Amino acid sequence: KVRRAAGLLAARDLDGVCIEVDGGIHEETIAEAVTAGATIAVAGSAVFDAARSVSGCLAALRAATRSAAAPPTASEPVRQLSGGMTRS
Repeated sequence: KVRRAAGLLAARDLDGVCIEVDGGIHEETIAEAVTAGATIAVAGSAVFDAARSVSGCLAALRAATRSAAAPPTASEPVRQLSGGMTRS
């Protein structure tokens, strides 16, 4: 769905429109979401994990996101925003 939405936006020259993914985002899925074209990733339980600190969880998400290939329309690196990840 994300890849299709990203393609539709690119075809209409709407590169500034964000695609948000909410649900199921964690270290193992965030790279796939970003590669597909997600520009905002909402990560709740992946950030507020009782076994690790919030900063540790965010660092792990950032590291996993950096390993993702940027979608063709993205020109900025992923950054943290309000606990989630987004492209600026």
